[in-house]
Amino acid sequence: MRILQSEFVCNCDKMGDNKFRQVKRNDNVALYERKDMENNFIGYEVFKIKTVLAGAKLPGGKQVEESYEVYPGAKSFGKNAYFVSSLNRAEVLFDQITNEVLNKEVKNSNSKENVVIPNGKFTMKMLISLTNLNQAKLHPIVKQWEQDNLIKKVSIQKSENGRGRPSAVYEKL
Repeated sequence: MRILQSEFVCNCDKMGDNKFRQVKRNDNVALYERKDMENNFIGYEVFKIKTVLAGAKLPGGKQVEESYEVYPGAKSFGKNAYFVSSLNRAEVLFDQITNEVLNKEVKNSNSKENVVIPNGKFTMKMLISLTNLNQAKLHPIVKQWEQDNLIKKVSIQKSENGRGRPSAVYEKL
């Protein structure tokens, strides 16, 4: 998997090139310092790290070959990414986002639905029959497994009678 670069130059907001330098990071959160090309300080950007998984569809019908982390786009700021002008505030945000992610993981692991990933290939229907849980409860669990790179979507399976939506086929990594 390709991880975020520790330093790079980018014209992210169409205001000219800026230098980005990673100040701090963990598995889930990153903190970058942003300066202009004359080395004048602009601010700090703190965000939850997102991963594009191998196999994700690209425009034109191609697929992502290798999973990679992405720097947040403009639409992420205010939701999963924040711009601040002080390092102290940036570090507080870094800790808050980290704690939110860890609390979410603990909440998911303490949920009543302790679902084990099946070995080999499986569909949502198969998972429903194995766990006796409904799709509404299983769907977020499966999506979290995908985000955590525990499973990947390997194919699409049409129903036997050709009606209805095709089922995604997943496989444990």
